[in-house]
Amino acid sequence: MGSNIYFPPQRPTLKLTRTARAPEFDEAKNADPVPAADPLGESTLEESWRKLHRAHELLAAEQAQLTDERNMLRAREAGVKQREAAVAVREREATEREQLIVAATPLSKPHESDRAPSAVARLTRAPMEIARAMLGGKRQSS
Repeated sequence: MGSNIYFPPQRPTLKLTRTARAPEFDEAKNADPVPAADPLGESTLEESWRKLHRAHELLAAEQAQLTDERNMLRAREAGVKQREAAVAVREREATEREQLIVAATPLSKPHESDRAPSAVARLTRAPMEIARAMLGGKRQSS
């Protein structure tokens, strides 16, 4: 293959000149490099941050509510303990008064009618009481 290639004797000079740019080129350069349908775009990121802040606000509100409830329970328990102490004092005072009343009251002798009859009295009266019960007579008090 012996073909010869002809080259001109003079070397071409490379010269760059600035010319007016085409308007399509400027629009393409200024266009948003991230397409609008990008799942990791700014709007998705902002929405995620908003959700995070909202969740944090909800958590803070729940914590505040739990703290309030805990404080109310502590106050209620303190009130119950105070009432228990007051009741214990009143019970102690009532017991002391009862003991004073019992100590101040003289022992009374039981009435004769309250006493049980002796064994001899029961044995001697028993036949008569049986007869009265059978005959329907009235019992006389002795």
